Amino acid sequence: MTCCFLECSLVFPENNYDKDHPDEESLLGYEKDEDYRSYKCIFSLPRLYRTLRKFKNWIYNKCTSKGCRNCCRYTCLSLWILIFLITMVLFVALPLVFKHSVVLQRNLIFHPVRGPSYLYKKIAHDDNNQYYNGKKTFSHRYVEVNKIENITLGTWNISLELSYRPYNRNPVPNMLYFHSGVGDRRSYTAAYYTLANTFNVTTFDYRSYGDSSVADLTESGLVDDSIRLYKWLLNQSNGDVYIMGDKLGASIATHMVAKLQKENLVPTGLILVDPFTSLSDKIKEWFWPLGRIFSWMPWYDSMVTDVLQRNDLAFETSRHIGKVDCPIMVMAKYYTNGLPDKLALIASERDPATQGTVILRQTWWSPKDNWSTTLDLMKDFLDECNDFKKSKGKI
Repeated sequence: MTCCFLECSLVFPENNYDKDHPDEESLLGYEKDEDYRSYKCIFSLPRLYRTLRKFKNWIYNKCTSKGCRNCCRYTCLSLWILIFLITMVLFVALPLVFKHSVVLQRNLIFHPVRGPSYLYKKIAHDDNNQYYNGKKTFSHRYVEVNKIENITLGTWNISLELSYRPYNRNPVPNMLYFHSGVGDRRSYTAAYYTLANTFNVTTFDYRSYGDSSVADLTESGLVDDSIRLYKWLLNQSNGDVYIMGDKLGASIATHMVAKLQKENLVPTGLILVDPFTSLSDKIKEWFWPLGRIFSWMPWYDSMVTDVLQRNDLAFETSRHIGKVDCPIMVMAKYYTNGLPDKLALIASERDPATQGTVILRQTWWSPKDNWSTTLDLMKDFLDECNDFKKSKGKI
């Protein structure tokens, strides 16, 4: 039998004195008089092999007993059943429930906050905002957008009387703001104050949000309400009108502008904050990694995409953005997925001479944050919109 021995020696100096290195302290001390003491450590490979064989035999004897075999069998069966049930729930049961429940779909898409009307008679004051020594002007009113269904939308108008206004334009341009699908218009006051340094800001709550009328939440219903509100704003104000939408609001705003083009009503510019290409694509990013795993299902389109289209909840921004005939600015957050970049690429396929250019800006700004430097990001865009308007002969 072949044997292999490895030998290592550890040599320690004397307690108080080392002849070769008298200035160094010893690692270990000994009371004996001998100068050095050597320890030997022998490593035997055959001995290691024998130990491993004994351990293997012990495991085999334990696991081949009748009780242990039954335990392993039941454990493996239970694990397989658990994995099967989890797979069926995640990839069969939940998609089926989603497919046949419009209520569930709306609850996942819309997260409205409602309140009594008196809560919307005033707007919260933002102490952190720089007003440029300006005086705030605020008004609240209800706008009827659907006489048949008796739908009215609660709106706010916020403007500042400033001695100095960045990127001064006369008359002051108007901004129609579409908030996201979470909360109500009270949740985004920081954005209004920031934008009010340059625009007269008009914001509103969608149907079933805030103090607006309760009605079914569908894409076509939201877009039709927005179109009537936009026409009302045109009759109430002078100057240019810009549209700004955040997330779900960006999709509603894009669809609205695309439909207004058929009536030859074109806003001066469209600003999209963290938009997505379609709700079906956005769902793939929700609850990561669960949404991404769902997207790998062979039946994802039939269970999700087709269902959203059939229930008028598709919000396919990429399909409508090609019909927008005004300059577009896409504000993409640094930490988000690539959907805003993809949407900007799709928008860039339009004819820039007749439909306007596309500007993509990376930002940390959120509509719930007050960040006055956001206006600096808009300066080039406002100039681009003004030049485009001149080229179209509208000035």
